[in-house]
Amino acid sequence: MGIRKVEKAIVFEKIVDPVLDYAGEDSAKIIKELGLLSSNDFILRAWWRWRPGSPPRRYDELAKKITEIRSFSKVIISGGIHAITIWRRDYDDYLYKWINYPETWQMAFDPTKFGIPISKEMYNCQYIKKQGFSYPLPCTAFHPCLASNYAPDLTNSAYQTFLYHMGLRQVESGCNAVWIDAWLWVASDMVRVTGDPKHPAVKAIVTGFNAVGDMLRKSGALVSTWYSKVPFRQKIDIVTINAATPQEILNFKISEERIENEIREVRRVVGNVPIAAFIDWGGASPSMYAFSQQLSPEKQSKFLIYATEFYKSYPEITFVYPVMGGTMGRIGQGPTIKSFGKFDVYCSFAPEFRTYDTIKKLLTKERVIKPVIREKVVRPATKVKPCEEELKALREQIKAANREVAIARQKYMQTKSREDYIQLLRASRKAHRLWERYQVLRRRCQ
Repeated sequence: MGIRKVEKAIVFEKIVDPVLDYAGEDSAKIIKELGLLSSNDFILRAWWRWRPGSPPRRYDELAKKITEIRSFSKVIISGGIHAITIWRRDYDDYLYKWINYPETWQMAFDPTKFGIPISKEMYNCQYIKKQGFSYPLPCTAFHPCLASNYAPDLTNSAYQTFLYHMGLRQVESGCNAVWIDAWLWVASDMVRVTGDPKHPAVKAIVTGFNAVGDMLRKSGALVSTWYSKVPFRQKIDIVTINAATPQEILNFKISEERIENEIREVRRVVGNVPIAAFIDWGGASPSMYAFSQQLSPEKQSKFLIYATEFYKSYPEITFVYPVMGGTMGRIGQGPTIKSFGKFDVYCSFAPEFRTYDTIKKLLTKERVIKPVIREKVVRPATKVKPCEEELKALREQIKAANREVAIARQKYMQTKSREDYIQLLRASRKAHRLWERYQVLRRRCQ
């Protein structure tokens, strides 16, 4: 199993999505129009599992759409899962079963298991705060009951099975590849903490990742992901890298030295496998923010033409075109320019960006003399959805609940009493429940 070369590639997150419904577009039609028909073509992140709890009907919709695409194309359709975190209350997508604390806490990474002198509680608190998640207390007062999520432990066989199940559900829905995000984050932390890239903890994490990949391959899927520079062999079928840093995008100058170093490192720790370069998102300074928020539509099209020409010099790498997908904000700041005026994800056929025609010409090898920009579509004003009032009311309740948490936290920090700790715990849980209700209602209203 494996692939020697990726010919054409796009990001299309997701092929069943409210953005498509709103735009009146069909993913199968777009894929066909872009000419992704070969078994060497690649759709990155055609599905993405972030929050737990996707009902069976969502996977039924995915399976139906992939069946439609398979009627005309052999393209590699990659789903997407993550080892960014494990939620305190998480969900096994294959068994359709909720997993609760303390079972989820048992799957959180514990540095002391490898003799590293940092407690499980301290590391998990530092990890979730570094990744932009919130925790209501200082790390010295960390308790897993109060945290919404933890650092996942890829050395834990139960977590390996859990992650495998996440991908297996997508494979059984028709995906023939699975992209795994952030598996290397904890390993990178252990290199930083110990100063030793060959530390047993690092080796065990890589071994755990390889085990998950082997399980997915046995189910018939290729494995795609980032690589780590640690000196242990990583089993990856298609490596992904960031196509351009924010500064490279703004300057229209991708570093040849950076890309050549990426190729050398991939060959060293993975082997002679295809590399797919896409405009990455997420974090404090993401490339997608620079691309979508700091370049005009005309400059976005020009950058895609520039990147296409740049990567022609590197046959090992395939440039991945951003058809749809990728959050456009950064930690602490949402995007000011949204797709169709309301969606936080990049959409090449949205009137705010209008890069789809350029992408189509580049993929189908039509001659591109200058960026082709679609005429801006003027849409009627969106009516306020009937549940907007309920969303507004929930937002007010969340604000009030957060104030209660702040007051309870301050009181507990002064008294350190069990009674005040319990009050803080209750206030935090109440705020979290309200937030979850808000997210569910918001998705329903889109």
